[in-house]
Amino acid sequence: MRLRRLIFSVSLWICSCVLWAQVIEVSLKHRSGSETFRTQKTQIIDTLALPFWDDFSTSQLVPDSTKWLSGVHVNINRGRGLNPPSINVATFDGTDQHGIPYSDLDLRGEADSLVSQPINLSNIPPGLRNTLYFSFFWQKKGNGEIPENVDSLRLQFKDQNGVWSTVWSAVGGDTLYIENFKQEIIQVPFGPFQHAGFQFRFQSYGKLTGGYDNWHIDYVLLRTRRDENDLYLRDRTLSTYPTSIFKDFTAIPFEHYCGRADTFRDSTSITGFSLEPPGFPASIRFAAQIFDASSGILIDEMNNTDEDGLLFNGQLFTTLQANVIDTIALNNAKTDTSLVILTKFFIRTKDSLMFDFINPVSGDSVFFDDLDLTVNDTATALVTLDRHYAYDDGSAETAAGVNAMNGQLAYLYLLPVRDTLTDIQIYFPNVESDQADQSLRLKIWSRLNNQENVTHTQTIFINASDSLDKFTNYPLSKALLLGDSLFIGIQQTGLVPVFIGLDKNHNTGDRIYFNTSGSWQANTKIQGSLMLRPVFGNTDDILTPTDEPVSPNALTLFPNPAYEPRVRIEGPLDQIQRIRIFDIAGREIPSRFEKSQKVIEFSTLRNGIYVVHMYSPNKIHVKRLILLDK
Repeated sequence: MRLRRLIFSVSLWICSCVLWAQVIEVSLKHRSGSETFRTQKTQIIDTLALPFWDDFSTSQLVPDSTKWLSGVHVNINRGRGLNPPSINVATFDGTDQHGIPYSDLDLRGEADSLVSQPINLSNIPPGLRNTLYFSFFWQKKGNGEIPENVDSLRLQFKDQNGVWSTVWSAVGGDTLYIENFKQEIIQVPFGPFQHAGFQFRFQSYGKLTGGYDNWHIDYVLLRTRRDENDLYLRDRTLSTYPTSIFKDFTAIPFEHYCGRADTFRDSTSITGFSLEPPGFPASIRFAAQIFDASSGILIDEMNNTDEDGLLFNGQLFTTLQANVIDTIALNNAKTDTSLVILTKFFIRTKDSLMFDFINPVSGDSVFFDDLDLTVNDTATALVTLDRHYAYDDGSAETAAGVNAMNGQLAYLYLLPVRDTLTDIQIYFPNVESDQADQSLRLKIWSRLNNQENVTHTQTIFINASDSLDKFTNYPLSKALLLGDSLFIGIQQTGLVPVFIGLDKNHNTGDRIYFNTSGSWQANTKIQGSLMLRPVFGNTDDILTPTDEPVSPNALTLFPNPAYEPRVRIEGPLDQIQRIRIFDIAGREIPSRFEKSQKVIEFSTLRNGIYVVHMYSPNKIHVKRLILLDK
């Protein structure tokens, strides 16, 4: 079946190349073919009491198991929803929360579900039974793929007989596409649903082979003392994460920023939202701070005032702009190796516990003790100062590549300083066409024009992605001293198209270029940032291209293929100083080099393809080694 799917995918790709070769965007598939999480047992805890509220702001990857059954399959994330009412959303697609597709077959059916823990509705006072309402926000597509006309999202209630009834649904397709989240409110009637074991669930229906047909849910609330017009709440939230403190990058090498003012944005910002009625203003305060994430030491406080001043208007988004960063303080926080900076925004909104009612006897306001509306008032983001540059935020919503055989994809990096390029990091996600174990050419260009200006090229192999957003590090066979700008990218060499993770929350699409017919073209279609990063500064391996004292063709590995992790090097070894071995994922394998015996021993028994780097004074000789079972 995998072969049939491969032939089908390649056939479609070849046809598309004939029609129009360009940069294309595809949905993610993540890891392939397992039903492990599809069949895992759910865990029911003690029955919950009203009210039920979750805006997912305190969850990561999976829903809160005290509110939701642990076997649900949605993914809690921060980037796939577009302008949500609060931080983080629950995303529905054709994979479970770990990115595993529900089927390898091209099928449609019931995909992700989000199922509540049982809730006791049997003890609602008679006078409040008609005031029980359920509300939520929803969006289709967002930063993902729009569901098709045959796809749907349904809300279902479970009655006292254990039967699920659909009480609301939405269908896919462009005709009903809405840009923003929309709120729904639905009565939970007395009779079939107000019982001791009530549950509700969201169920998506769509393609089961990957991250297709995206729906997003946020801010789920079930409580009494409501009616069909009760759509507002005294809750002011943060709905995005802080922007990067750097002008162009989300990460920058430690030795490159040097406290330079031109490296930083004039200010960093975040977006807030008010769930109060339209036109209802509220004056708030906010603080913006940066910390050394390792020590927790405060580096700079851009905003922190006790005075109200910024207005949040009901049902509108508001940008919170911080003051200029103190680059001197940031430079003083540098250590000898690296620095991880935590940017923190929090708003002082006078939000508190969720309001319930006013006591008719005392006139006092009564609140729900366990519903704290301040949990969505804080947002943080990490920035790494280590060895690499990045435009992306480390999380892929989709993937991008070139739909042409031998097509090339290049990504422009504008560098503030001159330094030595040593590695390239790439995230190759699993997509509909299986790209694991493919070979391709890693390329670096000094400039792009109709002539060949390749500074460096080498063959690399794609490792199967075993987790979400995991980069592969590819050491260069020759370190390169570069400055001002460079283009890094790939050239496809096989029949199956190759796709790189695409972050949709940061747009550097104007720095993506492609070549499918002998000339370079600027991308004008794809918006986002490729998860393709240059790594700088390991000066131990800096090499300059000169005449080689040892011909690379004179060095060979024997036996190759090998049947045990011990091989001989045949050829002159006088200039060879050390040897390193990497797997196809770029991970270094511990090894021992016995130069006098011309033997390499390495600590793995796993079958696969390995890359051997042999270092002479001004050259790295790269050989491929295959390890097989006896």
